Amino acid sequence: LKKINILGNDGFSISKNIRLSAKSSYEHALVLGPTGSGKSSAFFIPNLLDLDGSHSAVVTDPKGEMCEKTRPYLESLGYNIVKIVPLDASKNEYKYNPLWLTEDDQKIHEIAQIILINGGKSIEISTGSGMSSSEWINMSVPLFSAALGYTKYFGKTKSIPEAIDIILRCSMAEMEEMFKQNKFAYRQFLIFKSSAESEKTLASIKSVLTSNVQIFLEDKIENFVTPDVKYNEYGDEEIDESSMLNPIMLREKPTVLFLCVPENQSTYMMPITSVLYYQILNMNISHADGYPILCFFDEFPNSGSVLGIDTIISTCRSRRIGISICTQGVEQLQQVYGDKITDTILNNLKTKLIFPGLTGQSAKYVSELAGYTTVETKNYSRGGGGKTMTESLMGGQQVSRSGARRELYTADEIRTMSKENVLVIAHNANPIVDSINAYYTQKKYTKKLI
Repeated sequence: LKKINILGNDGFSISKNIRLSAKSSYEHALVLGPTGSGKSSAFFIPNLLDLDGSHSAVVTDPKGEMCEKTRPYLESLGYNIVKIVPLDASKNEYKYNPLWLTEDDQKIHEIAQIILINGGKSIEISTGSGMSSSEWINMSVPLFSAALGYTKYFGKTKSIPEAIDIILRCSMAEMEEMFKQNKFAYRQFLIFKSSAESEKTLASIKSVLTSNVQIFLEDKIENFVTPDVKYNEYGDEEIDESSMLNPIMLREKPTVLFLCVPENQSTYMMPITSVLYYQILNMNISHADGYPILCFFDEFPNSGSVLGIDTIISTCRSRRIGISICTQGVEQLQQVYGDKITDTILNNLKTKLIFPGLTGQSAKYVSELAGYTTVETKNYSRGGGGKTMTESLMGGQQVSRSGARRELYTADEIRTMSKENVLVIAHNANPIVDSINAYYTQKKYTKKLI
């Protein structure tokens, strides 16, 4: 690893004796390991305790335990700690309004796509119904974009629930008159009208749309994505911007953003978390000045399909954003993104950290990634006349040596690795087995938690 110059003291800590430089961390990491393999104690928490104020961070923290454990230490370094708990308003430190954060009409159209696609995935996974086909979703996007565009510029709260209410409560004629006030909204509406040629088609489109966005009308989520309103000096209502999450804060001051969504709610929350990750990454790609950012995305596929993630990952490198994607297996990525995009994602995660216990396709993937070695085999025979690669032994016995090609690590060897070890495959270096970086066994970490 020293030869390829990827080690340092300011990037991802990936094992007990291996830490990447910040530069190589911006080339991203894949963390593979089944539930209970030690990813939290040997990757997430050590990395949080290794932060020194030079980077901001984004962390998936399902139970909120990592935030509570590391918060005192991080605050002692001057970090701004932001804890987002979408399903518990009493613990939530900010509200999140995706529509307010959109910077132009293209972004409005993109979040409409993300929400509808992931709303459909959420329904399919939770019910197994497969009810939201891509065709109906594609036909729904222009209507949703039109409502979002109008609400962005003319709405009271400029929120997604406000846009959905327009679709639910207004007739086609009423929406057309409203959307004429905004060029983008009206064009999107006309595109929608060209698809909805019959009442039956219109009803089907609206049915798919409202089903896929219904999470935003649940009381807890509506409260989370609807900003507070305050009165200005003239007595007029206006949005209280100080109450809303703005991902650019990660660039402005050393900040650790913890997103706390319980694992058993991850499928339900896909339309929210997918948009949040999309906006965190894209907004900080556009605003590249300020503090660099390290992202620790646990169970990343469970957060839904992040639009253009393959392109985002390749772009983040030059914007000083390092992403670690943690998952139980490559199969989860393939289920969400398909084979082609998954291959691109994996190829752009230059460091792979493999915890023990992997099985199936993931173990085979790692085995192929680790490569092959040549193992010498010997064949013994009796008889005279030496040949190339043979040597005569006492009694006329001869041995013939040959090389047999085999996996450096078989899938079964990866599955049965010691729980005390991890396999590191970094960039173009040979695979390395090292000790796990468990925080609770090392004084350099435990003293920071006192």
